[in-house]
Amino acid sequence: MEPIKFNPDWSTDVRVTPDSAKQQGNIPIIVVDDEEGPRLAITSALDTWGFKYKAHSSGPEAIDALRSINETALIILDWTMPELDGLEICRRIRDAQKPMHIIVVTARGGSQNLVEGLKAGADEYLVKPWDLDELRARIQVGLRVLSLQSALAKRVKELEAALHENQDMRQKLNIPI
Repeated sequence: MEPIKFNPDWSTDVRVTPDSAKQQGNIPIIVVDDEEGPRLAITSALDTWGFKYKAHSSGPEAIDALRSINETALIILDWTMPELDGLEICRRIRDAQKPMHIIVVTARGGSQNLVEGLKAGADEYLVKPWDLDELRARIQVGLRVLSLQSALAKRVKELEAALHENQDMRQKLNIPI
């Protein structure tokens, strides 16, 4: 199947395919779960799939780690944790306007819990026990979204620079608007 062609070809430097996780290896993945079993299951899968990650066992530990990250990140976050739960972490990330894709993993099923998780700032919601293929697909979606957001931010900076250059040129040449 031939891809859709856009004019102008605004996406020349962004090629995101279903198996492009290795191309996006520069986006850190952070795993936060207070229970060792689920945390190890996720990190083992991430190892198998070739992702780089950091794992944390508490909400406060995760917040400290997130404060040190200045770039985009993907977070796989348990909802129910002592001290600081996953939804409060979501709210804090969104309040700080950090560019992060958040996947909440929880034993809390039902549409009311799903809505509450999404309202708190989650981008994805996965109910335990989750399927490894679904987790991988949701990670790939998150990385694709983050990659496209990054490409868009880069384009905006380029357009702003071009606009300033154009304004400077008009002033130098004394061209009225």
